[in-house]
Amino acid sequence: MGSGVAKILADQADLLKRRVGARFDIRHVVVRDLQKHKMKGGLPFTTNAPAAIDDPSVQIVLELMGGISPTGELVERALKLGKPVVTANKSLLAARGAELFGLARKHNTCIAFEASCGGGIPIIDALTRGLIANRIDALVGIVNGTCNVILTRMTKNGWSYQQALAEAQKLGFAEADPTLDVSGRDAAQKLAILASLAGARTEHLVASGVDLPTARNGGYHVAFGIGALFAALAALLSVVLIRVRPYASARPSEPAIEALERT
Repeated sequence: MGSGVAKILADQADLLKRRVGARFDIRHVVVRDLQKHKMKGGLPFTTNAPAAIDDPSVQIVLELMGGISPTGELVERALKLGKPVVTANKSLLAARGAELFGLARKHNTCIAFEASCGGGIPIIDALTRGLIANRIDALVGIVNGTCNVILTRMTKNGWSYQQALAEAQKLGFAEADPTLDVSGRDAAQKLAILASLAGARTEHLVASGVDLPTARNGGYHVAFGIGALFAALAALLSVVLIRVRPYASARPSEPAIEALERT
């Protein structure tokens, strides 16, 4: 992911300058192993993340590490210095979002996190700007492409879970280790972030995934909420209950989210 971001910043430098009025200059690229990246010329690699963040010439920090620790501590460091942080880290935001957003406000800076949940829609901008005056009662949608591909094949083609997973991996829709996706954790983290933006308390989440033995028979068990957390309902109650239903899109790998309001 980090190399892809660096490539985009370089390849689209002129376009980005026209849009934002400034040219992005990559000052540091923090990696774990310098030897692994020594053949990739042209980028200022370092293993010293604190020093890179503390550099006075650095104005924006892009967090592409993933995970909660030590990532969270490094994000804190940047925010305390008043530096905006750009991140797609849904694990970190689901676990420590309220704390980090509060820290950003305290130091008069921000966290940009559109890419953390359905970045291509974009749903976060819609919830925080376009729908800010609305009362959101529920969020329903496809938030995990891997599970959507699997359930689409199971419901429409009558495939077994293992068949559908194998095809998703072959086509690049599922990781070699798909646990985060098929267990429902990825979708739960995304829904925790979205539900909190819609005004819900998200201390308690009930979630289930497609990797259960009951995810069989073309997805019929999914209709009862026992299957994959790819089409999720986050009811905005004191406890957010995330459930699933066998809902498949015309384009199985793409996200789709609805914000519902009672009338």
